[in-house]
Amino acid sequence: MSPAALALCACVAFVSGALNAVAGGGSFLLFPAILASGIAPVDANVATTLALWPASVSSTIAYRRELATGLRLALVFGVVSAIGAFGGAKLLLATPDARFVRIVPFMLLGATTLFTIGPRLTARFGAGERSGARLAAALAFQVVVACYGGYFGGGMGILMLAAFALLGVDSIHEANALKSLLGVLINGVASLAFLGAGRGDLRTTWPIVVTAVAGGYWGAAAARRVDAKRIRPIVALLAWGTTLAICVKFWL
Repeated sequence: MSPAALALCACVAFVSGALNAVAGGGSFLLFPAILASGIAPVDANVATTLALWPASVSSTIAYRRELATGLRLALVFGVVSAIGAFGGAKLLLATPDARFVRIVPFMLLGATTLFTIGPRLTARFGAGERSGARLAAALAFQVVVACYGGYFGGGMGILMLAAFALLGVDSIHEANALKSLLGVLINGVASLAFLGAGRGDLRTTWPIVVTAVAGGYWGAAAARRVDAKRIRPIVALLAWGTTLAICVKFWL
């Protein structure tokens, strides 16, 4: 990666870390930026995960007060999230670049659609009272979400918010705190799998990690003062723009 491309990706990483903390969707910006720098598709996806994992840690630290009320739920979800994330990461490592290139546009289209309809999805799942059946359904759903997160991850936060709504988590700050904590676990497990397989070079991409961490902490602090509903349309517009650009690049 050239110095200019690295500087650009570092700037995008700050914005991505902040967006993940406030409204989600940061990977929609960072993955295309790293991909455009000339890194192979699978390695670009790995680099995105490695960069945003520390950002999730900083966001979780900023949300530590909100986590106190949902820690028991986080422990239950954490077990199934680790299992799913490991499976998704192993699946990505087994996917050749040529095949991943064909998959990426579909993944981005699906993730962007999920991000766009996320509030409606969350509201629909949130109807009704918490029960054992709802908990079982939410945990099964979380396994799939974590597997998807270990493989790609775009829009993962929206899916987790839908699962929390299914269990009646009404506070957006508590839901964001749980999402950040589980994001740490999912991206952490995936990152360990990637590094264990020799994929990802933090020696050359550390500026991306540093700025993503700064953005994640700043975004979590700002989230208490900023209405996510005002940010989401902007993120959705950017997501659709980058998604369509990648579809044109890979399909034409």
